[in-house]
Amino acid sequence: VALPQGAAWCCRVGVVLCLLAAFGLPATVPLAALVMVVGGASTIVPLTPGGAGTQQVLLALALSNTASAAAVVSFSLAMQASVTIVNALLGMAAAMAVCRSVRPLRAVRTALAGARA
Repeated sequence: VALPQGAAWCCRVGVVLCLLAAFGLPATVPLAALVMVVGGASTIVPLTPGGAGTQQVLLALALSNTASAAAVVSFSLAMQASVTIVNALLGMAAAMAVCRSVRPLRAVRTALAGARA
C-alpha cells in the first residue's frame, strides 16, 4: 500500500507544481508540499463543502510572503475546481464501468439504486 500511496503523493505534488508555475507563483517542491498540507488542513473543520473558501483563506495566509493574496486565491480556486472536475469525471467513468453502461445518468441511477438496496 505504501508504494501506490507514495506514487499518488508524487503525482499530486507534480500537479501542484505545474499549477503554481502556470499561475506565475514560485514552483518549488517545499512550496507545493505546503500547499498540499494546507489544502488537507482546510478540511479538518468542514465549514463548507470541500473546504471551499477555507482553503483559499488558509493558503493566502500561508503564502502571504511568497505572492499576493489575489494571485494565491486565483491559484487556489483554479486548483480546487480542476481537481473537483477531474474527480467527478473519473467517478462517473468508474460508475459507468461498474454498471456496464455508456449512459452516465443510467449508471448513476443504477449505482444509487444498488446502494439503497
